[in-house]
Amino acid sequence: MALTEKQKWMLGGTVLVGGLAVFLQSSRFAPFKPQKIIYPPQTPTGNNKNRIFMAVRDPSELQPLLNTKPPLLLNFVYRGEPASNKLTGALQRIVAYDLEDDGKLINLVDIESDEPANKDLLLTYQVNTVPSVVVVKKQIPRGSYVDKDLVADPEHSEVKWDELRLWVAQHAQDISNSESQTSKK
Repeated sequence: MALTEKQKWMLGGTVLVGGLAVFLQSSRFAPFKPQKIIYPPQTPTGNNKNRIFMAVRDPSELQPLLNTKPPLLLNFVYRGEPASNKLTGALQRIVAYDLEDDGKLINLVDIESDEPANKDLLLTYQVNTVPSVVVVKKQIPRGSYVDKDLVADPEHSEVKWDELRLWVAQHAQDISNSESQTSKK
């Protein structure tokens, strides 16, 4: 099918305007600088806050998170499973609200264990039961937590809140001492 004269001019104009836009945006002195939509995360040294990262669906997404300075909780879960949902909710409340008041610093990320690519992570971190939590400090696994009652009967069991909170607090980085030392100087 041949193009009409009008269609040829429209196609030529579209290509010309598109090429000009690409050239202007890629040049050093672009009149309109594109704004960043996604900003890189701030390091926790400036703002000592616990962070909850987006769920990991591929091992390559976990690699940059392992380089964070605060300890990292790897929450191995199955999407939509009641025990996983209960444990995840409890962990998020502990990390987001409870520990920050106590001067503890720790990060959390969910590992979606039902993703085929993440099966190797289960082996790497020696996870036999899902849901379970593994704490990683300086890229080395330092401990794991499994609520066996919750796994056995997720419909009728609740998360052992005090036990989980104590376990997370034991593995979190204590920033209250470092803040008080810097204020004394």
